[in-house]
Amino acid sequence: MFPYNDYVAQSSVGQPFRLQPAFSRRSIRLVIFLLNITAALAAPSYVGSTACRSCHPRIYERWQKTPMANVVRDPQQFPDAIIPDLSKPDPVVKFTRKDIAFVYGSVWKQR
Repeated sequence: MFPYNDYVAQSSVGQPFRLQPAFSRRSIRLVIFLLNITAALAAPSYVGSTACRSCHPRIYERWQKTPMANVVRDPQQFPDAIIPDLSKPDPVVKFTRKDIAFVYGSVWKQR
């Protein structure tokens, strides 16, 4: 509810009058809805590194060979990303290769 709906003021001729909002509640709700949609569509989102490849092919090819580019890897695409030998029984390890969705890290440290 608008705080000034119930505000009573004196007109220039001395008669009380109610201040009314310039827009209806429905139109204000519509504007808020449209602003929310616009903000959601305009919000920045991650497009991935492949989006850079078309404009910057040489830089992308060089970057792709760096450790930073390969810090998160999909074991389905890169089976060599999983360094430990999971075929041996280990009481601490409660998962198999198929359970691994992604690998974070490389030779120095994996999680």
